[in-house]
Amino acid sequence: MKLSKGVEQGVFVMLMLALSKNHQPVRSDVLSHILDVSDSYLKKILRKLVAAGLIDSSAAPGGGFVLGRPIETVTLADVLTVFEEAPSAKQSEDFAYRVFLSCKQTESSVERVDATLQAGWTAFLSELAHLTLSDLLIRGNYREGVVDWNQVVREGREAAMAGIDLAERDE
Repeated sequence: MKLSKGVEQGVFVMLMLALSKNHQPVRSDVLSHILDVSDSYLKKILRKLVAAGLIDSSAAPGGGFVLGRPIETVTLADVLTVFEEAPSAKQSEDFAYRVFLSCKQTESSVERVDATLQAGWTAFLSELAHLTLSDLLIRGNYREGVVDWNQVVREGREAAMAGIDLAERDE
C-alpha cells in the first residue's frame, strides 16, 4: 500500500515540529521549503492537522506551528485518518447495478463487500495505532527539540545539522 502525499507530508510535519529546537513554532514557509512543496499546498495539509488537533497555529509575530499534543500520543493511524477515509463499496455500487439487475442478491453482495472493506479498514487502523510517531525518533531529540529549522533554511541542511544525530546507528 502506498501512502498518499498528504499522509506522508503530515507525518513529516509532525516529526519536524517534534524536533523543533526548544519546541519553537515553525512557519509554514520554512516547512514547505524543507519539504520542497508549495507553501499554498502545505497550508491545506496544515489546516487539516490543526482541525484534527494534532498541531496548533499562531499568527502572532514569531508564531507558526507547534504540536497540538505530545508526539508520544500521536499514532500513524491518527495522521492517516486526517487525510484518508474508510473505503466503501457503496461508492461504486452504480457499477453493480449497471452490470447486474437491481435485486436482493446485488444489494446483498454490495453490503458484504462494504462490510469486508470496513472490517479491513478497522484492522488496518488498529495495526497503525501501535506505531507512535515518537517511535520514529531518538527520545532525547524530541524531548528537548534539537533542530533550528530556520537555520536549516538559512545555512543548508549539512551546516545547520552538523553534530545533531537524528538516527541511531547500527553498531
